[in-house]
Amino acid sequence: MKIDYSLKDALSWRFVVVSILPLLIVSIVSFDFFSRETEHRLTHENQSAAESIAAKIALDLQEPHVLVREIGRFCKFFPAKLTGCNSYLDQIVNDNHSIDSVFVLNAVGRVVATGLPIDFRKSPADYIGQDFSLLPQVKNVRSGSGVAWSEAFFSQEDGRISVALTNKIDEGLIVAYVNVDHLNQRFMPLPGQQPAHLLLLDHSGQLVFQFPQAAAPELLDLQHLEPAKSALTGGQHTAHYELGGKDYLGTAIQMPDVGWVVLYGQEYSGLLGIVWRLKIILVSSLMLAFVLASLWSRTLARKIVRPISDLAQSAESFAEGDYRHPLPYGNHLEIDCLSDSFRLMRQTIDEREKLLLQNKEYFSRLFNGVTDAILVSKRFTDGTPGSFVEVNDVACRLLGYSRQELLEKTPYNLNRISQDDPEEFRRVLDEITEKEQVLFKTELLTSNGDWLPVEIGCQLFELDGQQVFFSVARDITLREKYESSIKTLVRSTVGLTGQDCLDEIVQNLCDWLNADGASIGLVSGERMKIQAGCLHGELKNPFSLQLAGTPYKEILDGNYIFHTEDAASRYPALSQFKLAGIQSFIGIPMVGHNGQILGAVSAFSRNAMIAVPHVEELLSVIASRAAAECERLDYVRELAHSEEMLRTLFNSTAEAIVGIDLSGECVFCNPSTLRMLGYDDEAELIGESFCELVDNERMRELIGSDSTCPFMTAIESEEKLTGSDGVLKRKDGREVPVEFWGHRMMRDGELIGGVITFIDISRRRTLEKQLQHSQRMEAVGTLTGGIAHDFNNILTVISGYAGLLQSLYADDRQLLPKISKIAEAADRGSKLTHGLLAYSRKKTGPLTPVDLNRLVLNVQDLFGKAIGEHIEKQLTLSKQQLFVQADTSQLEQVLVNLATNARDAMPGGGVLKISTEPASIDKDFCQVHGYGEPGNYALIKVEDTGIGMSPNVLQNIFDPFFTTKDTGKGTGLGLAIAWGIVKQHKGYILVDSKDGEGSCFSIYLPLTNKRPLQKPAVDTGHLPGGTETVLLVEDDPQVLETTFNILHSVGYKVLTGNCAESALAILDERKEELDLILSDVVMPGIKGIEFYQEIRKRTELPVIFISGYTFDALRDQGLVGDDIILLNKPISPFSLLTKIRDVIDLK
Repeated sequence: MKIDYSLKDALSWRFVVVSILPLLIVSIVSFDFFSRETEHRLTHENQSAAESIAAKIALDLQEPHVLVREIGRFCKFFPAKLTGCNSYLDQIVNDNHSIDSVFVLNAVGRVVATGLPIDFRKSPADYIGQDFSLLPQVKNVRSGSGVAWSEAFFSQEDGRISVALTNKIDEGLIVAYVNVDHLNQRFMPLPGQQPAHLLLLDHSGQLVFQFPQAAAPELLDLQHLEPAKSALTGGQHTAHYELGGKDYLGTAIQMPDVGWVVLYGQEYSGLLGIVWRLKIILVSSLMLAFVLASLWSRTLARKIVRPISDLAQSAESFAEGDYRHPLPYGNHLEIDCLSDSFRLMRQTIDEREKLLLQNKEYFSRLFNGVTDAILVSKRFTDGTPGSFVEVNDVACRLLGYSRQELLEKTPYNLNRISQDDPEEFRRVLDEITEKEQVLFKTELLTSNGDWLPVEIGCQLFELDGQQVFFSVARDITLREKYESSIKTLVRSTVGLTGQDCLDEIVQNLCDWLNADGASIGLVSGERMKIQAGCLHGELKNPFSLQLAGTPYKEILDGNYIFHTEDAASRYPALSQFKLAGIQSFIGIPMVGHNGQILGAVSAFSRNAMIAVPHVEELLSVIASRAAAECERLDYVRELAHSEEMLRTLFNSTAEAIVGIDLSGECVFCNPSTLRMLGYDDEAELIGESFCELVDNERMRELIGSDSTCPFMTAIESEEKLTGSDGVLKRKDGREVPVEFWGHRMMRDGELIGGVITFIDISRRRTLEKQLQHSQRMEAVGTLTGGIAHDFNNILTVISGYAGLLQSLYADDRQLLPKISKIAEAADRGSKLTHGLLAYSRKKTGPLTPVDLNRLVLNVQDLFGKAIGEHIEKQLTLSKQQLFVQADTSQLEQVLVNLATNARDAMPGGGVLKISTEPASIDKDFCQVHGYGEPGNYALIKVEDTGIGMSPNVLQNIFDPFFTTKDTGKGTGLGLAIAWGIVKQHKGYILVDSKDGEGSCFSIYLPLTNKRPLQKPAVDTGHLPGGTETVLLVEDDPQVLETTFNILHSVGYKVLTGNCAESALAILDERKEELDLILSDVVMPGIKGIEFYQEIRKRTELPVIFISGYTFDALRDQGLVGDDIILLNKPISPFSLLTKIRDVIDLK
């Protein structure tokens, strides 16, 4: 594009722009910053003024607010004086100018008292009895709202804007009309002398007061103004708004106690006058700067352009080849620099022409100096090569052609692949086109007609804008010979394995390198084990040598080593090969398939070994072959070890393993099979039909078919055979219950038989019977536990009222024994439920250390009553003290139940023996009985000489409700309860009996190192009580009533709830009155631990739970935690009240 303006004009305008633009940018930024700062300052000042005014107004409004609250307080404390308090109210109105008048209304809105100023137009009689209930300031008063401001309204008396203060009291309402004129006079000085206005709005946005005041008062709704809208919603906002045709900047603030809004606004036009003055100054300055910059730029451009014009003329002369034109100097430093640059440019061009000639010669020497032949040929558009365009001297020398002869040929004339296999040559060309480079082997035709083996690396190259084939051909004649040698060496070891292969390798290595010795060694710690060695043509037995002082240390670091002289002086430890004067040594590491160095292959000689080309590559191949063979030998040894381990496992396993052929005859078996079947030698089973020794339902079905071997029939059809109900027939005729499974036995993918494994499950059958018995007991225990819980609630009512009556009639000798009988009956019922819970293992009594000998002595008196005088008692106690953790009453019940059964087993009399002794349970005991924990135990034996029991009876004696007694003489629960109690004490009960020979019950209880504590006597004659308040929670109405009466009779204040939800409601309302919570656990809705957690969220009051279920049962269901106090039903009033008193006292 042609430029039609001069450099002088361009520079002039640029100078103007450069000089004016920064000034313009700085001015705009400064103006913008100043404007924003000015507006921010004005906004901040407006906010500060508004906040100050609002604070003063809020303070002034407190005066009538306080007066109305005090009037309300007076009326509340002297309600009888409301009709006669006019003088008091008049005095308040006349003493305080902030209130115009006060009216006291009754509950229906009629005036009962007034407070009027002295100069008021009307008297109190004019208002007494009037109905104010329809006035907005009265009708809109909310119940219980306290002192509140009404919305602004027009007064009916004087037509002025007015507001009222209301105060809701018990007997009516106080309405005080505020003196707005008085407020105007007090608020008028607040805005100051600035052009501004002040608005006071009520909580609905109605105008209460304004300054300057309007000519006529108006009740305006100003809630649409932006600042007022924000303030009425609880915010504070400074914004522009329009009022009366003027723009204002104002801030609205809501007074928190009153709810009114103060809006303070300043005229916006007066605030921004300084901004307009700044704009005028800025524009004037910019115009002056523009005129001065234009004059200066024209003068400067004229001075700069003149030498540049001279320089342009010199450049035109240089372009034409004339370097005589003078260059301008002495004007400016930059022009002088340009003149010097033109002079240096000519010198640089001359130097680069010389360098180009030198580089051409250098690349020519490099092209012809490489050891490989380089041939560059044309590439046609179809991808085929054309004639050679360049070749180096090596190509001419290697092929025997002159350079001109080669340039006349094409790759088709020289490449053997192109002549013998055109399709392969086409594939090579396609690969070059696709990948742009390729490496392949071929042969090139020499001038004497021989074929030269080469490796060609060819790639596409661009030369003078045309694509060419750039080929580098390397002579691989020697490599081919070495590869042939390697193949020969490897071929010699084919077919050899093990030590023979390694020996052949070291012998060939000696012959190939003309060495005196060679070795293959495996590293083993700090020594090298020479696995194969050859010295002077003789093979050596394996031996080991130390690594220190040998080159093997370097080889094992992964290094290839070749020393042609002085090897013995460098490595003195080479003398271990028993070859004096070793001069040369060569070695390479053997690397396994996982990359780990296994050892080294080496050769050594007293003379210098021949430096064979590519010897490292050859040794690497030999080392790989040797490493593979060494690893194979190691695998063989591991396989043999694995076979030995499998053989050991086969012979030592407890399961019987039998192999059978297709006809079902035994072909092998392990020793466990012989032991299980009672045979002495494997030969007795080999060749026998093994399926005849197994009896189960599946086999019986198959035996009926035409198959020769049912086992194989099942295996062939199902691929595997399993059975859990089989029976093996021993040699002596006995049967062994077994579980078995079978699998196919394959060889080379063909089925040849099966392998069957048998497990003796005799012990498992015994354990299954015990488990079934335990589950049956547990199921019945769950039922009895539920029954016991319900019965406990009933007993709680009985025992509660019985205990309460005992306390009330403690001095009545005639009535007290009868009440005691009721208590005794309840106590017997409690013991029965305790027994049922003990059977179900859901009763956990207080387990304490018990002297077992003393317990037996204490209970023998009960035996006399239970068994009668016709049975002789024999008591044998251990000389050693026996202490166990137990519930005394439960163990006494066990002994009484056993003694009672012994009595019934000896109707004609007999001997009852009871003895105690220390005992221990070992692993043999546990293995025989199928249960138990090894340790030290106390043993209690209860023996009788009665009628005994049959085996069928023995299997069921601990079942609940099982009895051999006549109808009405037994419940069948005695032994079941005894069994449950013993289990609950982590003990075991065994029975040994034969029909007609009596019975012996053995009870094992674990010993403890703890000793029993002496408990002080408790006085139950007086029921402890108190005056605190108790929250009682119980869903059973009778239990709730009983417990309420007990607590109330001893002085407690009781609050009741029938569920957790009602109790929580009471707790939320009256928790400050409560001292303790007494609650059931299992109730409708929230239960137990959830109820306790809800209580803890609300208070830290102590909590006592009471339940017919035991702690263990409730804890297992997640209904209670370890930190919860739990009492069991039924509980006597004394025990309950004592616990309550203790817990409250701890608080």
